[in-house]
Amino acid sequence: MSRVSSGRRTIWALLGIVAVILAASTVLAASPLDNAFAYVDSQRESILNDWITLIKIPAPSKQEDDRAAWVKAKMQEIGLADIASDEAGNVWGSYPGASGGPVLVFAAHMDTVFSKDTPINPEVKEGKIFAPGSGDNTSSVVGMLYAAKAMRAAGVVPKCKVIFLATVEEEIGLNGMRYFLEHSGITPDYVVAVDGGFGGVTYGALGIEWYKATFKVPGGHTLSSTGKPSGAKSLSAAISKLYEIPLKEDPKCYMNIGTLGGGTVPNAIASETWFTADMRSQSAEELAKLRDQVLAVINDQAKATGADVSIEALTLIPAGLLPGAENHKLTQTAAAALKAVGVENPRFSASGACDSNVSIAKGIYSVALGVTKSQNGHSVDEVAEIEPIYAGIKQLIYIASMMD
Repeated sequence: MSRVSSGRRTIWALLGIVAVILAASTVLAASPLDNAFAYVDSQRESILNDWITLIKIPAPSKQEDDRAAWVKAKMQEIGLADIASDEAGNVWGSYPGASGGPVLVFAAHMDTVFSKDTPINPEVKEGKIFAPGSGDNTSSVVGMLYAAKAMRAAGVVPKCKVIFLATVEEEIGLNGMRYFLEHSGITPDYVVAVDGGFGGVTYGALGIEWYKATFKVPGGHTLSSTGKPSGAKSLSAAISKLYEIPLKEDPKCYMNIGTLGGGTVPNAIASETWFTADMRSQSAEELAKLRDQVLAVINDQAKATGADVSIEALTLIPAGLLPGAENHKLTQTAAAALKAVGVENPRFSASGACDSNVSIAKGIYSVALGVTKSQNGHSVDEVAEIEPIYAGIKQLIYIASMMD
């Protein structure tokens, strides 16, 4: 063999070694964020299996115990620190970040709107899960847990201390989130409510208040009813006057009578009638003004028609929009997260109605975003798309990694 040929072979061998070293260096140089994203891709089957498992665990509001136990076990399996629960039923665990850094809370509610006896038989077909509660909000609970799992597997060291919180009773007034913020001893600097549809960022809170008005008068037969008070008169008079209230356009206010009822038989005075009023606005001040007008009309019309009236608050969800919320770094980081996972034009909204309403009302900059897309929410015909959840989980990891 010639020296030239031998030399060439030596050079090629050295080049091969260099190529291997460079390739290895590239792998080693992958960031913890990249590795966390790769971990999510490697866990697609497990994510889907856990998603289906959790769908099968009923969790009506105030009956989330079985789901909470499952979530707590998963947090222990992941290795989160300081795993805890409270008297309301919330469960949370922490992921340590840089010493002295701010506190970032991811919150996903465990409860659904379906009773325990609702048949739940998840069916997977055409890239979707067909089942009640598949989207709202089971997907978010599973997505949040896998974000934590991927971060730990990849060795992500966030600048924030990250709390992963599974809340209760979101569907009946955000009660779990309110209890956590008021009793846990944890003061978040930022809150991300994992709820809603994938591809958007909500940075404001739409206030919602529901009241039930019940009118009562002495009963009697139709033949003796002339000129006497009637619950029907009181109800109709109040509703007619309520719809005469002018509603502001800026900030936008809403008022609707959604349900009503009363009476027992066609040939008797309606001795008891009732209706519910739904009021909404992004402005806490304007919502309060509208509420005062509505309650005044109800009381005035009860008095004018000779009825006793009782008014019950059914739901009180706070409104709010913090100064500069649209351009706040949390909102912009959430938008950057969506772009990083392939959503070129994220949707923005200033009107949300979920756990982040409570934190916004307490002056904490917050956003709400979902991990997948679904249809027919709050219906037994609910359908959730499978593919988006993998990007949805990655967006949570991105936010946790980038916020400071």
